[in-house]
Amino acid sequence: MEELERLIDKIRKIQALHDGAATSGERAAAAAALGRLQESLGRLGGGGGGHAQSRHGTGAGDTGWTRGRSWTAPPPPPPEREKEYQFTLDNPWSYQLALALLRKAGLRPYRRKGQRRTTVMARMRPSYFEEVFAPEFRKIDHLLYEYLTATADRVISEAIGAFDAHVGEV
Repeated sequence: MEELERLIDKIRKIQALHDGAATSGERAAAAAALGRLQESLGRLGGGGGGHAQSRHGTGAGDTGWTRGRSWTAPPPPPPEREKEYQFTLDNPWSYQLALALLRKAGLRPYRRKGQRRTTVMARMRPSYFEEVFAPEFRKIDHLLYEYLTATADRVISEAIGAFDAHVGEV
């Protein structure tokens, strides 16, 4: 039984690897490893059936175990389609930051003919945009803005004199 538990654990780890795979090569390697382990599991007694089901789940289909005592991997999620994003950046530092982050991620920023120089286009998966790019850009852009604003305020007040950023209304 100990060997069976190790195999079940390995399958779960490989399945998690497969689910998180970013490329088709990684998914293929994880699927091949999963297939080899499923064969080993079958040789050890048909997958363990009731013991693993009662220990690892409710039996309601959430564990990957089926009534026939064989383990079936859930189908892989459909590949996420890339989406085109357009960024209009109002200062050169935000523009440079966006280009750097896109290129760091292996993405190719571009601009369509006729678009302004403040526009950057990029294609990426929506999940990458929402979970990685946008939060990272916002955080770094905010820090950069604060630093550059404080630096400009200090330089202007030291070079010109009394500096007040507020303008009176008429």
